[in-house]
Amino acid sequence: MKKSLLKTLLLSVVSLLSVAGVYAQTTIKGTVTDEAGEPVIGAYITLQSDKSVGTITDFDGNYEISVPANSNLIFTYTGYEDQVVSTAGQTTIDVTLKESSSLLEEVVAIGYGSQTKKELTGSVVSVKSDDFDKGSFNSAAGLLQGKVAGLTMSKQGGNDPANRDYNIQIRGTGSLTGSTTPLYIIDGVPGASMNSLNPNDIESMDVLKDGSAAAIYGTRANAGVVIITTKKGKEGRTNVEYNGSMNVQTIAGKANVMNKSQFLEAGGADYGSETEWEKEITRIPVSTEHNIALSGGMEKVNYRASVSYKLNNGIARNSSFQEIVARANVNQFALNKIFEFNYDVSYSTSRSSWVNHDAFQQSMKYNPTMPIHSDPSDPLYKEYGGYYQNFDKNGFSNPVAIIDQETRDGKDQTFLGSFRLTVHPVKGLKLGAFGSYQLYNQTTGSYYPKTSTSGYATAGKGEKYNQDNVTRVGELTAQYGNEIKKNAFTFLVGYGYQDYVAENHSASNGNFISDDFLYNNLGAGQGRAILATGGSNDGLGVGSWKDEWLLASFFGRFIYNYDQRYFINASVRAEGSSKFGR
Repeated sequence: MKKSLLKTLLLSVVSLLSVAGVYAQTTIKGTVTDEAGEPVIGAYITLQSDKSVGTITDFDGNYEISVPANSNLIFTYTGYEDQVVSTAGQTTIDVTLKESSSLLEEVVAIGYGSQTKKELTGSVVSVKSDDFDKGSFNSAAGLLQGKVAGLTMSKQGGNDPANRDYNIQIRGTGSLTGSTTPLYIIDGVPGASMNSLNPNDIESMDVLKDGSAAAIYGTRANAGVVIITTKKGKEGRTNVEYNGSMNVQTIAGKANVMNKSQFLEAGGADYGSETEWEKEITRIPVSTEHNIALSGGMEKVNYRASVSYKLNNGIARNSSFQEIVARANVNQFALNKIFEFNYDVSYSTSRSSWVNHDAFQQSMKYNPTMPIHSDPSDPLYKEYGGYYQNFDKNGFSNPVAIIDQETRDGKDQTFLGSFRLTVHPVKGLKLGAFGSYQLYNQTTGSYYPKTSTSGYATAGKGEKYNQDNVTRVGELTAQYGNEIKKNAFTFLVGYGYQDYVAENHSASNGNFISDDFLYNNLGAGQGRAILATGGSNDGLGVGSWKDEWLLASFFGRFIYNYDQRYFINASVRAEGSSKFGR
């Protein structure tokens, strides 16, 4: 009996040791790069035996993952061949991903033309619509996040839906004082506004990363180029597409601040309440988006039209973004396709409401024992609009009052229209004329009542700002291509013209008798009377400016390849700009 029991115990111990050996974890670190040595951002590393275990590379291509010893890892990234690597005896695994050979024949957009991937001599990354992450984006630029090696981007304003811009940097700082934002080209329109674009209308985004690839666009391309091609209609029956989405957001991690008991234990003053300020100024927002498109065509004409509606609510209460985008394009052919006409038009309008982000700073330092509202018997109840304030302590303000009392909103609209004529007089020769017109208008307003932190000193303050931009582009191009035996070549010459005019004006006033007009009746403020009697807290302000420039250029390119083995791509561009002296 004792021998049997001992044998059972020994077998159990051996079994436990075996199980422990099987599930022993090891931590693997490393870097994932492409064949050019650039870090691959967002590459997936997963356990071959369990795809639920995995991680992705960071902005520098680095990763770290804990997996069972002697297992296999799969390294994957869109457009590259998968690699399987064993972890046996390794703690550091660096991987170089190779482009998939099947993608070498894929056509990508370059400046004023296109090439197959195998013909490229510059650094160009193509992201197709199938590669885009599904989800809701306030700006189409967000579709590039994690898709292009070496591209870094961050969302401005965090989760604030009213701020849809991204900080994007493709290849380092290209200017000491200028913007690092790349040049966006939408269906041939250089400098086109991303606000005129619905992400669901995009067919592909081609990123010209290095100076060689972007040289054809001159000085405007010092920070790189993003060429965007929208979806077109195809010959065949009429298609109707609809897609919609609804999403809910939540805060991943709350700020680590003291609660009431911790605050009092640390010697804080007790005002008798217990308030979670971050909870009071945030919410779980529900957002929705709807897109519908109609497309079709015949032998000599094709078309596509789309319209979308989007409502994004922010995590901060009172923050939201609404947008309507409409787009239509028609492609027409005549005289056995000797003549080709392309018409594109888009219009977008949006309304935004945003909050003062100081509310979040105040939520982390405001006394957790203070109430949100004061008692009506408080002599300062009406003076502060019913909110409990403690202006005696400089730099402290009720976070909920900041969110509720201040009004900050705006609206903008963008119109973009373009026309292209292409003539094919003889085989291999292509002549083109292109023109576009873009109009952008933005109006923003803010109002701070006299009971608020920001409007208290001036007995109320209203502000309004308006800006109008107009951009016109004209281009003439001639391109000839031919192939003689194993020699293939293409010549391109062109002339480009672009002018830009922007005007804005702003005004503000203070000392309002009534808050009912908000910023819509600035003349009702008594700021001028305060100023006339020697007062300084008048809230008065006025400003305007106008900016205009034009750019004219001649450009050319020569592309040559011998036997699909040796490639040459040479570009030249001469520019004149009103931004510089004679």
